[in-house]
Amino acid sequence: MRCVNERLYDKNIRNYLEKLQQLQPLLTCILLVMAISIRRDGKALGHDLKQQQVDSVKAEPMVVLEDGSVRSNTTELAKRPYRLWWNCTLGD
Repeated sequence: MRCVNERLYDKNIRNYLEKLQQLQPLLTCILLVMAISIRRDGKALGHDLKQQQVDSVKAEPMVVLEDGSVRSNTTELAKRPYRLWWNCTLGD
């Protein structure tokens, strides 16, 4: 026979799990609404998530260092990957 405390403990655990199951759809809906808001407006809870880009000095695409090694800058390729494909197909 089980002790009264064990039964209360089991009942409390069951209630806790039921509350968690009730909260799961609510949290899912909140996250979904936030994701849509960020995608549409770029804001979450009224805070602007789009960072202002500061104009930076353009880096050279290829630099030969003092030791003779070559450092290549591929940031422009990452910004517009279609340009790489376009240049390769047209031979530009």
